[in-house]
Amino acid sequence: MILLIGKNNDVEERIKESKFSELNIWERTHLEEWIAKYPDILGEELLTITTEYDKFDKTDNRLDILAIDKKGKLVVIELKRDVADKFVDLQAIHYAAYCSTLKFEHIISEKAIYHDESEEEARVSITEFITNREFSDLDEDPRIILVANDYREETIASVLWLRDHQVDITCVKLEPYQIGDKIAIKPDIIIPLPEAKDFMIQKEEKTKSSNKFTARQLAYKEFWIDLAREYGKFDPNFRVKSPYPQSWLWFGASKAGLYYNWTFTEGRLTIELYILGDHKRSEGYFDQLYKWKDEIEEKIGALDWRNIEGNKTRQIRLKEGFEANIMELNEEIKNNAIIWGIDKMSEFKEMFSPYIQKLD
Repeated sequence: MILLIGKNNDVEERIKESKFSELNIWERTHLEEWIAKYPDILGEELLTITTEYDKFDKTDNRLDILAIDKKGKLVVIELKRDVADKFVDLQAIHYAAYCSTLKFEHIISEKAIYHDESEEEARVSITEFITNREFSDLDEDPRIILVANDYREETIASVLWLRDHQVDITCVKLEPYQIGDKIAIKPDIIIPLPEAKDFMIQKEEKTKSSNKFTARQLAYKEFWIDLAREYGKFDPNFRVKSPYPQSWLWFGASKAGLYYNWTFTEGRLTIELYILGDHKRSEGYFDQLYKWKDEIEEKIGALDWRNIEGNKTRQIRLKEGFEANIMELNEEIKNNAIIWGIDKMSEFKEMFSPYIQKLD
């Protein structure tokens, strides 16, 4: 129930909650359209990629809304206009599994089609929306948001169990109220409870980090944390919140699609400029830089110019490297690798920056 208060602060009317079906509001025609247009009604900032997404292999199922959050995580939104049925959580898990293989370039294309814009416009809007500086591509763990007017006890129990097992799933209850000839919709996040959300997320992330990663991944993460902390002392514009447990660490190079990157593979730490984007744009940037190849290498040393035909990414990598095995780093070797990485990245960035500014 909600209270309708008049001008004199008197209660004019008590309005009881209705059902969407009673108000002739339909799932696809109304709820889907409204939430796709105003996804923040679900309690956070989201960017709608598309609706009625059905490009899955060997199934004709359609998910209701596909979105992305501020961290760059895909979000599968499943709608039910009244009580969520028994298997809504399982249905959403199927969709999340299907979407786990999607790449960044794919959602750019889908957003461009849905919003009737160019792929470049879609790319810019997505990259500007995402605030996670570490974002490079979609991971394999989409989030799930269930939206319904109410939930069965068995659905709530399943969702809580899934969260305990590191599935990022949220339940939002939408309550409709008829006020005269208008309808008001009140959102309520019931899982996780808002007052416990931060605690639950911290607890879940701690469990993930301790159980999910291999020894090699944890070694990478520890090394990048130390390197990022030390490099930040030299470059005040450098910001990386929490490095991922992977063999590279990158940060923006002041132009969309270009990144400075440390890579630690095959027993070797080195530096590169990573060019990411659609084929035409990344190749254009690469070709422009290649025109200055002799001039650039005279300043920085020999580089490996990687331009693989048909690939959407290009790399310009320093041939010089620091020889070390990530699994065999003692304190002395690690400190020397960090010093080398900082010195080389500082030189690399200082040398490439003016050329990047000239790209068009």
